[in-house]
Amino acid sequence: MSLSIGLEALNNGYAVEGSFESNYADFMESYTKVQDAAQQGLDLFTALENLSAINKTVKQFGFTKSMESLIGHQLGSTKASVEEETAKVSRTLWEKIVDWFKKMWRYVKDFFAKLFNTRRGLMLKLKDIKEGKYSVKDESKSFDGKDQNTLKSAASTFGNLTSSTIVGKIDALTSELTSIKVADGEVKAYADACLSAITAADKAEKAILAELSKGIKVAQNGLNKPGDDIDAARKLKNESAGLISDLSKAVTKVFKCAKNFVKYVKKG
Repeated sequence: MSLSIGLEALNNGYAVEGSFESNYADFMESYTKVQDAAQQGLDLFTALENLSAINKTVKQFGFTKSMESLIGHQLGSTKASVEEETAKVSRTLWEKIVDWFKKMWRYVKDFFAKLFNTRRGLMLKLKDIKEGKYSVKDESKSFDGKDQNTLKSAASTFGNLTSSTIVGKIDALTSELTSIKVADGEVKAYADACLSAITAADKAEKAILAELSKGIKVAQNGLNKPGDDIDAARKLKNESAGLISDLSKAVTKVFKCAKNFVKYVKKG
C-alpha cells in the first residue's frame, strides 16, 4: 500500500463541513456576537454624546450646583478640571471607538461568511420548490415567517442598502416573525420571494462594510479633535452601530422565515 502524499487535494473542492443544523448554530452564535458588539458601540457613542453635552454646558455656565447634583464629581469639581477631564476621557472613548470599528469589521465578515455557508443547502431547496411540484403539508397549520410583500421589501432593501434609504424600511424586517399560511398555488411565488431576499444579502454585506470603512476614517479623525462638536459621533451611532444591529437582525429574521417555510411544504 503506497503512502498518500496529498496530491488528491489538487482535484478536490472544499466541501462545506458539518450538518445544516451545526452550521446554523454557528451562524446564530455569530449573530449574537454582532448584536452584543453593536450594543457596545451604541454605548460608546452615547457616552461620547453625554460628555460633549456636559462639556458645552460647563463651558457656558460653569460647574453649577445642578450639574454637580447630576454627575457628582466624576469629572472634577471646577470648570477647569471638568473641561480638562472631558477632553481626556473623550479621546479615550474615541480610541475605543476606533478599536470597536476594527472589531466590528471582523464580526460582520464572520456573520456573513457563516450566513453564506449555512444558506447554500437552503437556497438549493428553495430553487427546487420554485421549479418543482410542491404543496403545503397541512393546510390547517402555519409557520413563523414574514408575509410575501415584506420578503419582497427585504430583497429591495438589502439590494439597495444605504444608511439613509434603510430608515423607515427596516422595522418590518426586524420585527418578530408572525404566523403565516401559504396556499398550494402560492408556494412557488413564496419560495421565489424567500430566495430573492436571502440572495440580496450579498449586496448588503458590501454596503455595511463600506459604512464601516467610512466610520474608521471618521473615528480616527476624532482622535485628533476629541473636544469638537459631536455631530460626527452621533451620525456614526446611527449609520454604523444602529445600522449593523438592525441589518443583522433583519437578515437573520428573513433566514429563519425561509428555513421555516422549507419545512412547511412537501414535494408532490
